[in-house]
Amino acid sequence: GFAQKSAENLVKTFQDKREIPLGTFLTALGLKRGGAVKCKEVARAFGTLVKVRALGPADLMSLKGWAEKSAEDFVQSLR
Repeated sequence: GFAQKSAENLVKTFQDKREIPLGTFLTALGLKRGGAVKCKEVARAFGTLVKVRALGPADLMSLKGWAEKSAEDFVQSLR
């Protein structure tokens, strides 16, 4: 068995890994047109998953480098 401190450290490690940056989470979803750079940009611009899920293509197109088709595909992938 684990000593008390080792068990506490193990639990803390698991808890720390349960929260990941939003950009990393979006990238991991494999969203269409959502590469790592784009996902991190979206996360920086909108800040929360709730806000990202509420995005429309026009919201993304207000960011640099988003074309209409890319924005539509990304938003559709979130649904």
